[in-house]
Amino acid sequence: MHLLFLLQALYGQIVIPEAVASELNRGGQDDPRISQVLMLDWIETKPSTNHRLISELQTVYKLDKGESEAISLALELFICCGFSVMSLLSKESKHACPVELTKSV
Repeated sequence: MHLLFLLQALYGQIVIPEAVASELNRGGQDDPRISQVLMLDWIETKPSTNHRLISELQTVYKLDKGESEAISLALELFICCGFSVMSLLSKESKHACPVELTKSV
């Protein structure tokens, strides 16, 4: 938690999909510091609206719901809003993501 300020300094705002927020909430039951992250005003939870892509990522690529929503939301925000995309999948993920998006200026 003590290094979260670096994310805010580098990116300003962090947007996470609803499935990832749910995963963090479940993890927060064991460690209250995790659920505190969701209360930070510069971390925003947004729904991903491309349900077809989410389903395909889960079915074809065997990604879990959080990973699938993260990719879908990242593409939606990058295409529609010019958000920068820091990482599509966590390092702990069992899958590598072939998509890399760069920071918009």
